[in-house]
Parts: sequence; structure tokens; C-alpha cells
Amino acid sequence: MKYLKKDTVKAVIDRAVACKPDGNEKTRAGLSDKIKMAFQSKSAETRVFHRFLRELSNPETSELTALLWLGRDSERNPEFWGDFVREAEQDGLKSILEVPAELLPKYLRTGMERLARFTINRRKQPTRRRDELRKLIIGSLTIKSYQDRYGEEEGMAELVMMLDKKGFLDQPQDRELFRDFLREPEDSVISVIEKGGA
Repeated sequence: MKYLKKDTVKAVIDRAVACKPDGNEKTRAGLSDKIKMAFQSKSAETRVFHRFLRELSNPETSELTALLWLGRDSERNPEFWGDFVREAEQDGLKSILEVPAELLPKYLRTGMERLARFTINRRKQPTRRRDELRKLIIGSLTIKSYQDRYGEEEGMAELVMMLDKKGFLDQPQDRELFRDFLREPEDSVISVIEKGGA
């Protein structure tokens, strides 16, 4: 969220919790939410709550509405947060005022939780990608450096030999990748001399 702060969301939740139903739930049971809102809006706490909502800036209102939608509708994917905020710009306070005050805290908390989880997971993924990219670049530069120093084939052989000595090629699948460049003990100069080849 760019404009809406956690403290503001907490203040909205606190004010919504303070809006007490008027005690006529039995007589209001069959009424629509809009009519229930009319009953509820008579309380002083509700007037304070509505005044607080109207004092929010347009960007804060848009993000609050998007947060409400995210918390109320599990089908909405937090990945599209920006789209929700743009859509909420057209809505204003309409969606927020239509939700009974006793449900608003639940929806806002759920929306905050879903958005936070998504943000945390999204931050982890680019790091993995960056690490993989960095390894590829470093690997490419290392290979290029060895090839420049020793020549195309000999450079790869020298690099693989260094990796093998350092213990980076201890797994069978790693050794299989570089099998063309790995010098087994029998191929070494010493083994050739011992066999009487020189």
C-alpha cells in the first residue's frame, strides 16, 4: 500500500468496532443491509466513523476499498492489487459504507493478512531469480576467463579440474555434466609415464 498506513487501517477498525448495533437485531433480521445501515447510522459512534472515513484522501479511500474487497472476496488475487486500487477509485466509499460496521474489521484484517503474505512471498522470489542469474553470469565469466587464458578446450579442462579439486564436482550428476573435461587419474601425465608411454 502506497498511501494507506497500517495505523489508519487500525483506526478504521477501531471506529468500526465502536459502532454498536442499536439492539434491534430481531426486528431488523429481514431487512436489507442498506436499511440496517440507516438504523445504525443514528448512533454517535457511527457518525464519528463516517466522518473519519470522509476525511481520508482519495488514494487512501481507494486502497481501503481495495483492501476490503481483498478481505471479503477470496477469489480476488493479491497479485492484482494495483488493478483493485484503480477500480476502487471509481467506487469511492460506496463499498465500505455498504458493509455492516461489525463485519468491516474482519474483512480489513483478512485483506491486510492476504496482502502481507503475498508481499512477503513476492519478495522472496526475485531474490532467488537474482541469485540464479548472478550464478549464471559468474559462471559464464569464469568459463570465458579460463578459455581466454588457456584456449577453448584446455580452458574448460582447467576450470573443471579446479572445480574438481575444490570438491564442487563430488556428486555423480555434476561429474556427468563435465565428463568430457574431467581428467581421470589414468589420463594424468604421471599415469602415462608409469605405464611406460613416455
